[in-house]
Amino acid sequence: MAQQMYTRAASFDVIPDVVVQWRLRADGTSITQGKAQLSVLRDYLGALRGGIRVLREAGATDAVAARVELILAMDLPPLHEIVSTHADPAYAAEVDAFVEGLRALPEFAEAHPDPNIAVALAW
Repeated sequence: MAQQMYTRAASFDVIPDVVVQWRLRADGTSITQGKAQLSVLRDYLGALRGGIRVLREAGATDAVAARVELILAMDLPPLHEIVSTHADPAYAAEVDAFVEGLRALPEFAEAHPDPNIAVALAW
């Protein structure tokens, strides 16, 4: 959804205020807390692929490279942690296939993720 807004908007206003706060559910039932489940992983990776597709179809190659940078810095490290202990080899196969898909993108060569991104976004 965000990528559709970015490719269709004429402009954005940026405000310094925090208007959304991320909350982890104590009972762990948030979909983002369930990434170790294969079905959730597939949906998650599908959403990431869909966002990239929207940007590519809009011809926003710089935005694709920037999105790939964020995925490499922010999305993949936690998934690789899960892969390291996950019992189902299908989980690792899904993550590996996603990474191969990223590497196949022409914009991948332009992506140079800042290792500080994940740290900054974790605040």
